Amino acid sequence: MKTLEPYIPLNEIKPDDLHLLVCRQEPRRTFRVQKRKEIPGMLSLARGFSISGADGPAAEDFRHFLQNCMLVRECACGVPIDCSLAPELARPGRYENCRMEIRPDRIRIKAENEAGISRALLCLEDVMRRQNTPDLKFGVMHDWTCQRLRISRSPIASYRFGGGWELLRNTDFYPDEYLNRLRRARINAIWVAGLFREMIKSEILPEITEFADEKRLTIFGF
Repeated sequence: MKTLEPYIPLNEIKPDDLHLLVCRQEPRRTFRVQKRKEIPGMLSLARGFSISGADGPAAEDFRHFLQNCMLVRECACGVPIDCSLAPELARPGRYENCRMEIRPDRIRIKAENEAGISRALLCLEDVMRRQNTPDLKFGVMHDWTCQRLRISRSPIASYRFGGGWELLRNTDFYPDEYLNRLRRARINAIWVAGLFREMIKSEILPEITEFADEKRLTIFGF
């Protein structure tokens, strides 16, 4: 037990750490787009944008970036950003494969799945953030990952020693804002610590799962 004692305080949630649960996506840096001539060979989103074919956290976060970091408004007369699924882009050893075509009048995004569309939007954001301007060079970009599963864990989620398994506590260690930050880091899975005997009843060994509560799994949609 003495070898475990130093780790117990590390797994106790402190009031000062609660701000980690409600962290929101804030603009990394903002600037005011200056009126200037359009750069040859570049598509400018300064006049506005519109997104079709994408919804959910990925699209909302991309809108947030353009509106709050690039100071670009969403409007019907803006540059169309068309997103669509293209299962034929799937390749062995490549995951979330996506293709971004930058044209003089629009942006076309094709991806093998929804995760690929999210990756494409993050890729466009990275390009604009690096050059600190809402401009994109004409041409085609590709992106994918060779690692299918990228796992992380909440820094304040409790472990058994000292705080008990996190599924036994009422605290939400994975709020939507935190999950969105994980998505931005290209994380697509979370590790939740717990004991099966406390979550799933066994027909073979019912005596050791007498107090199992399967409702805990519904927290994560299992």
